[in-house]
Amino acid sequence: MKKLILLLLMTTGVFANECYKNLCTDDLVMDQYGWSGWVTSFDVENNLVEVQLSHGPGTYQFPYQDLGKSVECFSKICVEDYVMDKYNEVNIVLEIYTHGRAKVFSPDRDGTFIMNTKELTKL
Repeated sequence: MKKLILLLLMTTGVFANECYKNLCTDDLVMDQYGWSGWVTSFDVENNLVEVQLSHGPGTYQFPYQDLGKSVECFSKICVEDYVMDKYNEVNIVLEIYTHGRAKVFSPDRDGTFIMNTKELTKL
């Protein structure tokens, strides 16, 4: 009975800042392909996260396990660090996520890219 009550409370939006596992509403998240945005709600029963994408209107559902949460540091690489990628290009870390993806800016290529942190070396 307690589990049912808790489930009902979590799915009805009673809490201003809902959380599910390690994610909370308003957290910045990214999937493995680079789609990113802010958590708006959860479908706990189906293990889905509703995300307002940063580049367009509307919300989209993602499987919980496909998302990484934006953090300050991951695998000894932090936001604003200079890193070298597998092509020996120097990049600046703009965002980094708990699933091992980083959004970086490349001054040489004058653009932003999503990279795997395993392929980055901190300078």
